[in-house]
Parts: sequence; C-alpha cells; structure tokens
Amino acid sequence: LVVTKTQEQWSDSSVTVYFSETNETGLSTERVNLFCRSLTTSDLVSEEWTGQTTWPSISVAIPDPSADYECQLYAENALGKSEPDRFQLTAPAPSLPSSPIISNATAEDGEIRLVIGEYSSGSGILEYEASCTDGSTTAIGRSFDGPVVTVSGLTNGVAYQCRARARNSAGWSDSTAYPGSLTPEEFVPAG
Repeated sequence: LVVTKTQEQWSDSSVTVYFSETNETGLSTERVNLFCRSLTTSDLVSEEWTGQTTWPSISVAIPDPSADYECQLYAENALGKSEPDRFQLTAPAPSLPSSPIISNATAEDGEIRLVIGEYSSGSGILEYEASCTDGSTTAIGRSFDGPVVTVSGLTNGVAYQCRARARNSAGWSDSTAYPGSLTPEEFVPAG
C-alpha cells in the first residue's frame, strides 16, 4: 500500500492535496491521512479522506498561508498504515488584486461613500482606497476593515470624479473610475 502526493492547489486559506495510490494488498483503502506542521509557527493541521469525499484529494485549512508546511500523507487499510509520503507545501506568492468594481456610490453632506464589489482575482485584501477630484483638488479615503470607503472633506455643490483601488500583500490593484460624477449636497433636516 503506497500513497503519493501528485499535486497541490491553493486558495486563500486552504490547500487541496491530490494523491495517487498503489494498492496490491487486495484490501480496499479505508482512509488517507494528511498531517502538516508549519515550519515557522508550529501550527498543526490535519485532514482525513474516508471515501465520502472527492477522490483522490484532501483539502485542509491553512492558518498561515504565508508559512511553509512540512507534511506527511499516508494510507490505511485492514493491514495497517503505509509508509508516509513526506513533502513540503509552500504557498505561491500572492498576485495583485484585479481592478475593483464599484458597485454603489452615494454623495452626502461633504463626503462621498463608495462601495467596492467583487474582484475577479487577487486575495487577502488589506486596504481599500478611494480618491475623488474636482479637477484641482483631490481627497482620499481609506478603509482597512471592509469594502466601504468614505472620502470626506469635500465641498458641497461641487462635482467630483472618483476612483477606487485595493491593496494586498503583493501591492496595489489598478484603479477603477466610477462612471459619472458625484456631487455632495448639504444635509438639511426636514421640518
């Protein structure tokens, strides 16, 4: 009974390990186990294939995708465990996020709020940034905790052109322009 890693596929917070099996015992494989230990933090992760999940792969959550992991993969049947296939997992370098989609924008009293929608690629967004200009003055807003960015300090009654971009550990995306202009207006309470 021999099990061997054939490839790996990474996502933002997990890795899927594909494997092949050579089984000349005449007994079916009951489970395949994957154990990985971070080389920097000593985090341990493990997962088991028991026949109820997609063959021939095991997906495991990775607490620190920037760390390298030392792993062992082995199979079990009624005769016991195979010798482990030992290998190292190294996450690929992150790619720049693609240009964001501005899904909504509102002009309010002295500010403009942009809502950033989905990305077509990129991962681990750390910061969103929006800039609004009237042609001579540019104001910038940032958000570190979500895809809504407020640009403050704008002049009411003046039209602004706005752009947005996102940053991950690889750097900044290209910016995307909001189609059309936005004009902040003074808030006047009813009554």
